Amino acid sequence: MGSSAGQSQTVVVLIASRNLVEEFLGRLESQGYLADRLELPQLHQLLTHPIEGHGLWLYPDPSGSPPTCLAAWWQDSRLYQVNISAFPPPLTAPHFCPSN
Repeated sequence: MGSSAGQSQTVVVLIASRNLVEEFLGRLESQGYLADRLELPQLHQLLTHPIEGHGLWLYPDPSGSPPTCLAAWWQDSRLYQVNISAFPPPLTAPHFCPSN
């Protein structure tokens, strides 16, 4: 996204472990798919949704494995913080062992 002279520009930098990225790409390649780039749908939502004012915006992705949620904090229409959280698998019923 470009900006006019004298205006600020939002830049989002995503840092990921090389091992995780290579593992993900390996899974894609084992299925015959060769990726030329990786995209994060929630980030696309974040950058295309007009924000005015301030607040916390949540962009869930329950379809992922594991499910994730992008949280974006806006203050005075400026992006200050972005976090992506992965959720653990659903909890199962506890198993109790009878004591003797």
